[in-house]
Amino acid sequence: MKLLLILGISILYYQIAHSEYIYKYSVDTVYRYNGGKLITIFDKDLFVNYYFQNDFGSATFSISKWYGLEKKGAKGISRNNYNGIDYLVCESRVVVLLNDDEFIKLAIFDNNLNLLYEIVVDGLTKKTNLDNYRIFKLADRVLIKSNQKILFHSLDLKKNIDSLELTSDENIFPMDSSYLILKTSNSTGLITMYDYKNKAFGRNNLIIYDTVSVKKINDLVFISTSSTNSIQTLLQVINYKTGQIELLKWLDSEINNVDFTVIDNTFYLTYVKQTFSANKLIVEKFTNIRHIPDIATTLFPSALIEPQNTKFIQNKIITLLKNGIFGTYLDGTIILSEQFHASELEQINSFNSDRLNYLILNGTNRN
Repeated sequence: MKLLLILGISILYYQIAHSEYIYKYSVDTVYRYNGGKLITIFDKDLFVNYYFQNDFGSATFSISKWYGLEKKGAKGISRNNYNGIDYLVCESRVVVLLNDDEFIKLAIFDNNLNLLYEIVVDGLTKKTNLDNYRIFKLADRVLIKSNQKILFHSLDLKKNIDSLELTSDENIFPMDSSYLILKTSNSTGLITMYDYKNKAFGRNNLIIYDTVSVKKINDLVFISTSSTNSIQTLLQVINYKTGQIELLKWLDSEINNVDFTVIDNTFYLTYVKQTFSANKLIVEKFTNIRHIPDIATTLFPSALIEPQNTKFIQNKIITLLKNGIFGTYLDGTIILSEQFHASELEQINSFNSDRLNYLILNGTNRN
């Protein structure tokens, strides 16, 4: 059995289960990239890698695509005098937000990397902060965040079909086929939920701190919030249809180490509790979101330090630490515990599901 781990935008790892190892999985390095961003998806029985990279020395932006570890069917394109900003792989299309010397543009490619079309999103000046520009998938559309302006782009119609302006105290959080707008004032926030046609249907007032994370699963919206550098996180679970609060709970955990999932109508909450004596992985199992949960606790090995990011992957929980990786099943059974040089990795951004005995993790590099 193989377990493939892509733990950074620049590093690719894989695992082979060896009989001499204590746990089911271990990690080995396959090859390393120099910067850029790697997005991995599944296509039938293969996983497909898309690699986006800026070469600032030659002012060139490139996209590469290949299948599997062996880099089968490898192909690539490059655009001179362009800089890539953000990227999506949406079904049969590759969506890229990029800029040249004058404009910020949205470019749409097919899955063979042929350019279908591109449109201008905004002008480019010396004051433009490219960090304020992002793209998100929203049903059959692309949501383009451009400072406080939001554009809704239809991939079918090949044009922008709507827009809205956010105030300086508002932020937007896309959620699959809908989105949430959070308006903050001091430590309070008003959330309003919208469908992909921009119709509001649920709102409520919440407690909000410096950092906010939003995740929607089925009819529940999980909103985590924490003060800067705090080791506590406030979890507020909202009913997606009504906006009503279903659960409010303080967690002794940094916000990057809190995650949620629903399996067979059972809600699971996981977080890492850090104490002076040990780090503990906590899993709370709710048969009903309003009832007292069953709790499982697993101690991290003392050699693994400074938990950076914790995520559910189907029936597994993976924690990336400063100097390694740790994994368990939902019941706390340890399946992976290994040290390696992980200080360059900051967090795990997204996961794809297990298929063909592979597990894919995408992460972010601090550099």
